[in-house]
Amino acid sequence: MSLGHFKEDPVAEMGGDEDDDGLSAHDSQKSSAVLNHSVLVSWALNAILLVSLVLVIVGKFTARCKASPDDQGGSYSPAEDAVEYVPVLFKLGNSHASSPYQGFPTDETDRLWQELYGDVFHQLHYLNQIRMAFYPRRYNTSLTNPDGTVKYIQWLHIDHSVESLRQSIMCHSDTSLITYKWLESKKITKTELEVVHMCRNFDKIQNWASQRTVNLGSRRLHVENGAIVDYTSWGPDPEAVVADDIPSGWNYTIEDL
Repeated sequence: MSLGHFKEDPVAEMGGDEDDDGLSAHDSQKSSAVLNHSVLVSWALNAILLVSLVLVIVGKFTARCKASPDDQGGSYSPAEDAVEYVPVLFKLGNSHASSPYQGFPTDETDRLWQELYGDVFHQLHYLNQIRMAFYPRRYNTSLTNPDGTVKYIQWLHIDHSVESLRQSIMCHSDTSLITYKWLESKKITKTELEVVHMCRNFDKIQNWASQRTVNLGSRRLHVENGAIVDYTSWGPDPEAVVADDIPSGWNYTIEDL
């Protein structure tokens, strides 16, 4: 008996190849899907990171505008919640009385100055003292006595006011730029004083302080356990005490001014 030769079925052989090719294509599609998913996740994470970064920057900028632009953690003030920074254009032209607070004093300018600070902003009080010193007849602020000697208490008030303002200005050093403009027709450089400054919202702080101020009326009054105690009987007005305490050697006259 002769044995027949075994011959592979070409169809079966081809079928086997198709199965292999189908498996390879399936694996390729699966790998591609995984890759696409990874790319999408990567893009999503980057997008979230970018949005978060933008929100942080915007938040920092907003807080910087609403609070102090140069706050370095100074001493605490209960008015911190009322602090908001706004751009303000300074009007410092050389023309006479460019603001209602300038010029020779009137009842109206006095009212405006008083409303600026009342019993709240002591530095504005100091500035007003200097302003009134320019008009001694109106405010009885003459620095000299009839004999020409300098009044110690009046001088002390002005000197104290100037020193307080110096410290305040240096403390809040304004970094706004003041530029210069060349006037070709006059061949001269002009200082451009009307520039924008970043300022605390004065009206907002003034409103906050006005609602919380207490006018004691006398320096001999003191708040103790929620009640106001009057110590007037303890002695004369402190201002009078200072006025009598003239330093030895105080002999300045009008010639020294």
